[in-house]
Amino acid sequence: MKILLTTVGSHGDVHPFIAVGAALRARGHEVAVLVQPLFRGQVLDAGLEHIPLGEQAVDLDIIAQNPRMMDGVRGSPAIIRELILPEAPRIFNAVADAIDRHRFDLVLTHHICFGAAWACERKDIPCAAACLAPLAWASRHEPLIGTPVSSPSPPRWWYRSTYHLIPPITRWLYDPAMNRARRELGLAKGRDLMFGEARGGVVNLALWSPHFRGPLPDDPGHGHICGFTWFDAHRDHDHLSPEIERFLSEGEPPILFTLGSTAVYVAGPFYEAAAEACRRLKRRGLLLIGRKQAPPKHLPPGVRAFTYAPHSEVMPRACANVIHGGIGTTAQALRAGRPVVVVPFAHDQFDNAARAFRLGVSRTLRRSKVNPEAMERTLRALLEDPGHAEQARLLGERLSAEDGAPVAAEHLERALARA
Repeated sequence: MKILLTTVGSHGDVHPFIAVGAALRARGHEVAVLVQPLFRGQVLDAGLEHIPLGEQAVDLDIIAQNPRMMDGVRGSPAIIRELILPEAPRIFNAVADAIDRHRFDLVLTHHICFGAAWACERKDIPCAAACLAPLAWASRHEPLIGTPVSSPSPPRWWYRSTYHLIPPITRWLYDPAMNRARRELGLAKGRDLMFGEARGGVVNLALWSPHFRGPLPDDPGHGHICGFTWFDAHRDHDHLSPEIERFLSEGEPPILFTLGSTAVYVAGPFYEAAAEACRRLKRRGLLLIGRKQAPPKHLPPGVRAFTYAPHSEVMPRACANVIHGGIGTTAQALRAGRPVVVVPFAHDQFDNAARAFRLGVSRTLRRSKVNPEAMERTLRALLEDPGHAEQARLLGERLSAEDGAPVAAEHLERALARA
């Protein structure tokens, strides 16, 4: 079977697809990944074929040039309408061309990779969808936390009464632009297109753990919760650098601070507050600041700043992990079995933070409240509560026993057999 995988976004959006591709290849299938050239090395190192989406690598610091895309309220509409939707014609043409050239049997696409499913519609081949975070499967049976001011555990009457507002809001935000793009490509007008993409496909794969969000009565009938996928390899940083390894071995487990691959560009006072909180707590700290973020000017003894480290390697060796709540980073932090502080910036991060809080493994600190005092207070409460540590350990053991990639591969095989 020949399968094309395609996605857009940051590392957290791409890594799960590489993991599923590797699982499909292990089962004897031919797999190609159509993605930005930035990820070419990781795709090839996983033994998969890379088909470039465009000629230049995406520059993720575009987020810094337009920080509104990481705004807690306006961020998701801005990034979809200004970055992702304008790419839909190019994605459509790239997927259609790849289908013609390679004769793929099935396409698996990220639900926000607009244009990919449309190309399958035009070429009349099966298209499967993958959703990475539970917010994509919005349900009336659980809270949906989409803004910085939402309570992580609102009363049942509140979220059941507000659920009916979601379809008209997303219809108003996205349908006009999506239908313009479809019209330009000669496709029929649609309705509730965002919901259609998130719940569509011949099979719909939820690439999160059932321990993070289990099945609910109004899930897609053809949907399957597969489990988190585990991939964060980088050809230049497959293992911890000697400097990080030496730092970790020099003393007690540090507090790890990371903002992933996008929020790091709009970090604001995050890392300065982190360093000072470590000094006040008399704890060691490890700051992952990215390649373009300057480290804090005055790092106290026992606090070091590095550009990057694989989360799967370093998070289990921390005493606590402070993260932004992106789904990939959240999955790795939960699997590490250490208590977590989540500082959500935008998008699905508020919902992911609320789920971790309700699981009893984390505390949430608002981005607007980040300062040394608040960071110290939040971390102190987390580290001095043995309940958080025990719940985190138990959840980490459960997640370590899972791997959603081979489960997703099996569902794709079944879907193609039915199709």
